[in-house]
Amino acid sequence: SLQSSDDPTVSLYVDKTVPMEQVVQVMNIAKRNQYKIILATSPE
Repeated sequence: SLQSSDDPTVSLYVDKTVPMEQVVQVMNIAKRNQYKIILATSPE
């Protein structure tokens, strides 16, 4: 559970097929809950 972690972090692994509005929605949820956010990308 993220709430029991000392440093809760959400890692997002997305590519160009994921609609940006969905990415932003998840990031907003993480921010509201004071989770750190890692946006992971892969090289082209």
